[in-house]
Amino acid sequence: MLFRRQFLIGFLAFALVLGVVAPSAGEPANQYEYDVVVYGSSSGGLIAAYQVAKMGKSVAVISPIARIGGMTTNGLGEVDTHSPASIGGLTREYFTRINQKYGQPGPRWSFEPRVALQVFQEMMAEESIPIFYERLRRPGGVSKTGSTVASLTMESGSIFRAKVFIDATYEGDLMAEAGVTYTVGRESNSTYGEQYNGIRTPPGGPCKIVDGVSPYVIEGDPASGLLPGINPDAGGEPGTADNKAQAYNYRMVLAANPANRIMIAKPEGYNEADYELIFRAIEKGQGWFSLDYVGMGHQYADADYATREQIAQAHERWQKGLVYTFQHLQDIKKPDGTPRFDITQGAAFTLTERYKGWGLPLNEFTENGGWPLQLYVRESRRMVSDFVMTEKEVLKQNPALDPVAEGDYLIDIHDAQLIVGPQGYVQVEGGVFRKINGVYPISYRAITPKESEADNLLVIVTISASHSAYGSLRMEPVFMKLGQAAGTAAVFAIDDHVAVQHVNFPKLYNRLVTDGQVLTPLFATATTHESEQLTRTTSGAPASDAADPYCSSGLCSHLRATAIGQYVEYTLMVSPTGTYNVKVRTRKNAASGKFRLYLPQAKLYYGDEQDLYSPSDEYVELNLGYITFGPPGLKRFRFIVTDKNPESAGYELAFDYVRLSTLGVGPITLEVSPPLHAKAGTLVYVPVTLKDVHPFADVRDVQFSVKTDHPAAFAPARDQPLRMGTLFPSHSITNASATGDGWSFVLTAPPFPTEAANGNGVVVELPFYALLATRVNLTIMDHALTDGNAHQIDHLSMPGAICLEANTHPLFLPLTVR
Repeated sequence: MLFRRQFLIGFLAFALVLGVVAPSAGEPANQYEYDVVVYGSSSGGLIAAYQVAKMGKSVAVISPIARIGGMTTNGLGEVDTHSPASIGGLTREYFTRINQKYGQPGPRWSFEPRVALQVFQEMMAEESIPIFYERLRRPGGVSKTGSTVASLTMESGSIFRAKVFIDATYEGDLMAEAGVTYTVGRESNSTYGEQYNGIRTPPGGPCKIVDGVSPYVIEGDPASGLLPGINPDAGGEPGTADNKAQAYNYRMVLAANPANRIMIAKPEGYNEADYELIFRAIEKGQGWFSLDYVGMGHQYADADYATREQIAQAHERWQKGLVYTFQHLQDIKKPDGTPRFDITQGAAFTLTERYKGWGLPLNEFTENGGWPLQLYVRESRRMVSDFVMTEKEVLKQNPALDPVAEGDYLIDIHDAQLIVGPQGYVQVEGGVFRKINGVYPISYRAITPKESEADNLLVIVTISASHSAYGSLRMEPVFMKLGQAAGTAAVFAIDDHVAVQHVNFPKLYNRLVTDGQVLTPLFATATTHESEQLTRTTSGAPASDAADPYCSSGLCSHLRATAIGQYVEYTLMVSPTGTYNVKVRTRKNAASGKFRLYLPQAKLYYGDEQDLYSPSDEYVELNLGYITFGPPGLKRFRFIVTDKNPESAGYELAFDYVRLSTLGVGPITLEVSPPLHAKAGTLVYVPVTLKDVHPFADVRDVQFSVKTDHPAAFAPARDQPLRMGTLFPSHSITNASATGDGWSFVLTAPPFPTEAANGNGVVVELPFYALLATRVNLTIMDHALTDGNAHQIDHLSMPGAICLEANTHPLFLPLTVR
């Protein structure tokens, strides 16, 4: 069998490098235990393992095939990205290491498979990460305790235990065996409100078969039946669901150098009739063809290993046969024995000339005769979690609020089937090539299963996404970025003793940014819920609203608690789905107790215990942490008395409001200063306060449009640095240009400091020149926030008046002039 041959040859080669020892026949099953086990040696799986090891945890990779690295080392030697700037962290480090092998600095996006493999081998060896060449037993290979994956059992009987598992396979085998919900094929457009999902008729992608090709065994005769692999119709109405997958193929590598090539012989089982459709298209003038074996991978996702191997062998046989056919078109005969093609002209000449000098490389895939070991499974299973990435997220119509990676590639879906079109000719169906609007955030929730199904499993290839969204997400750099995110999250889940679904997201985000991952900047948009306006229930103690001039609305909600366990519960509307920072404003006094936040719907406590005792009245805002909520709706927040300070006279609780701040891309608040005064000809610093900036926001550029009733009276000081507090960054106003009634300019700034979220905001002082001795009304009409890659995040109309008065009046704060 092909797998066994590849497995044994590859195992011996890599065991020598990595020191893996196979158990002898008849020995007891080996048992292993690590902090993290990665099942699948795809590029994303290796990056995940590397990150785990760098963070100090033990980790092992189980590789179901004999060559690690997935498609990156198996012929996909051209990186699919439209924005290389969105590739950072370990992913960028990997491609930079590849370029170093060629003696060049910086990352390299086109490379040879053997070089890609060498770099991965070196990375694994540097961190002493063991690679086990094993396959998961199917079925019955996953043991669980409740919703926790306890161990994996391999076909050999080897058992692997871990605290956290990562599924990095192209098929999602670990995920499926663990009982995680998944789907296969295409959803209907109505499932998620999409446009590019489901059956695509008329065809959405460029047709790979020229018009006029007959689909019938006898050309033009429907009674003769259809050629193999052609369906009579699309199988449903446009936009409806089916179980079909986009086409697979091998990313073969060809060599033209006679000293480094193996000419492709006629494959065993070659049948000239399998290429009849190709012959007819050549006769119609088509001189190019996809190497996709359209329609032949639909059963792959849920198939057993033997069936998958048969599917892979069929792809290899067909693809080698196609190249062989192109090289031997002169040998194709008509029924009367005469040549079918004149290879001296037209499409036949083009194809023969293109392929005749090429063969398989001697120096690539040496363990498998120059042929890749990994079938290009463009899409298999897809997890269905509490959050599903759809084309709305990919097109940024509804950006994900908890990004751990960025996608940037178009929605690229290969054809699913060959059909008889409405005119009676062959058509391909299923292709989508839809441009997107720049980089977009990928949600952490897309790699975490439902907690009730698996609370210590992360999935980085067969992620939670619709068919159409997966057309953009299915790129190797994305899998690698998600691998770094999963590796980091796995370590935090272990350290904090939480399910992967409850990893502290700000902590995860910060670490990823620190480690170089390029992420969408985040902002916090706060919604304040006044306690006296909320639906309230209590247990064991009365509650009432009392007038309090120090509370935001003049009222404060009091729980007259007398014992531990009594509580007050507020019901809030939480929308949309996402991660929220929960804060409460409360009163401390000499009769106050301690409390913790409890969410009845999750049956979990959140945040630390809070002590409200103070010798005198004191009003404080408490940060209770970050919580990810599921579907929008009414959520209950219960504040339970847990104890009291020995100095306190009671257990009372008092709340002014509950404030929820959403994490995600969104507007920040812009505040402007009161009227300023300056002499003509002086440099003026105008303070502008940016508020509600998230503590790990990465706001780098703010674009202002400033209007005035006297354009000649002032100008942005492009040669002067802006200021933040006492800081004088080297960054300054750029791209300043005069408009009909003012100025438009870009304020380029470094990331704002953590203090941005302390409630006071960040004061950015903008330099202007006061030119004339006249009063000037400046209004910041709008501003646009962009990240470090100059991708616009938000555009917001925010009017406000800045009055710059150029006269001889004394200067006064907050104006600064020099």
